[in-house]
Amino acid sequence: MTTERPLVVLSGFLGAGKTSLLSRLARAGSLDGTLVLVNEAGEVSIDGALLRSARAEVVDLSGGAACCLYDDEDDLLAALSSAATRPEIRRIVLETSGLVHPAGLLDLLSAPACAALWTVTGFAVVVDVPRAASYLARFEEARAQVRMADRVAFTKVEDLASSAAQDAKRVVQALHAHLSDPVLAGAEVADLGNWLWAPRALPWPASPPSSHEHAEVFSLSLVDYAAYDVARVLAVLGQHLSRLLRVKGFVHVAGKRERAFLEWAGPQFEISWGESFGRSQPRTELVVIAAGDEAARSALEASLRACRYRSL
Repeated sequence: MTTERPLVVLSGFLGAGKTSLLSRLARAGSLDGTLVLVNEAGEVSIDGALLRSARAEVVDLSGGAACCLYDDEDDLLAALSSAATRPEIRRIVLETSGLVHPAGLLDLLSAPACAALWTVTGFAVVVDVPRAASYLARFEEARAQVRMADRVAFTKVEDLASSAAQDAKRVVQALHAHLSDPVLAGAEVADLGNWLWAPRALPWPASPPSSHEHAEVFSLSLVDYAAYDVARVLAVLGQHLSRLLRVKGFVHVAGKRERAFLEWAGPQFEISWGESFGRSQPRTELVVIAAGDEAARSALEASLRACRYRSL
């Protein structure tokens, strides 16, 4: 028998702002009683670390797009089953990889073993307004996320009446004419919480395709205890801008006890100084997602590892 315990899928293309939205809710206490399942394309859970810093309760499902990594349902089902035994967990948010294709994911969540534990009550999608037209034109995964959604939040824009927001709205509505008007990710926390947990107002699309192919992209997870020259890291990444889709992670910089947080989702790299490594051994944990094959991935990894700090 299906329970009334809700599960909301939070999707959106790489760098759209899913983790930032959830972090805002967590810091305000709006995710109390909520378990966040985080699926990332890389082997290192950067989003999970960021959400824990915001005091969210997180289970990592890292290592690939959820729709493909969990075809046998074992890991996802184990997380859902464990959460169902904990009375303090009243609801779940599944934050997907930006490369997830929702057809495969919903196949998993609608399987009897999963559906008996948690009820999918919404499919929310986050849209990066400045980049929306570009990635929606280029990637079927991004288009499929919009087509499956029943609610949308716009990021990186301050005013829904702006020309950029109106352009993004037209692009989104061309894919999903019945999708409700967007909300701003910068809205009041209470309004965002109501948006996230509102009952699904639209029916699920009839018979979504269960098979799909991903674009040719690679995920590079760089984990290293050596200190890095962050200027050289930026120089190497800058040489690959045309193929980059997402860069996010922590860099161990020589002479610094706090970790540098490096992020790129276009148009420019951003570096901020985050928490101290504390008693933990400092290390770099950087995930790069880019277009290309295994040879391109190996070449980029070699170039990045050559950026280890060398004292004169």
